Amino acid sequence: MNKNDLRYLKTEKGIHEAYLALLAEKQTDSITVAALCRKAMINKTTFYNHYETMDALHTSVCTAFVEETVTTCPGIAKAYCDPEEGVHELVKTLTAKADVLTLLFAGDMPYLINLIEDCLLRIYLQNVDSPAKAAAICFAIGGAARVLLSSQSVTCDNAEKMKLIIELIKKVL
Repeated sequence: MNKNDLRYLKTEKGIHEAYLALLAEKQTDSITVAALCRKAMINKTTFYNHYETMDALHTSVCTAFVEETVTTCPGIAKAYCDPEEGVHELVKTLTAKADVLTLLFAGDMPYLINLIEDCLLRIYLQNVDSPAKAAAICFAIGGAARVLLSSQSVTCDNAEKMKLIIELIKKVL
């Protein structure tokens, strides 16, 4: 199977859309392969040609959604040179998609933040030729993610967390 074939890609998109639609309808993770196949208008063999399990589908949908959300964020390119604007744009973009993020991640913030972190690292490390600069980028992104996840900052409101993250990025980069 050629994963770049248009038919494969259309089927993949249909499976993802059906999965999101079922999540919105049921708001549960107990979606069956049979229900998904009915919704996507495919057979089980087609589903299993794309995914081994429903968990694999869930991981794929989450990863694709975060990847698309982050890479299409209007300010993502600015975060490196203007951390304040970049962070605010990313938060604004994520907030605009909060309904889908809630469906997909159901409160699993560590998983969501790790996917965002992975995506940002792929973006910002793409053309870095200095090991020191790469280390600084990894440290800034990883540090920002840890600020969001740390139990110490749970008492901070969102504005305080954003300020901490922006200051961290400015100091590191």
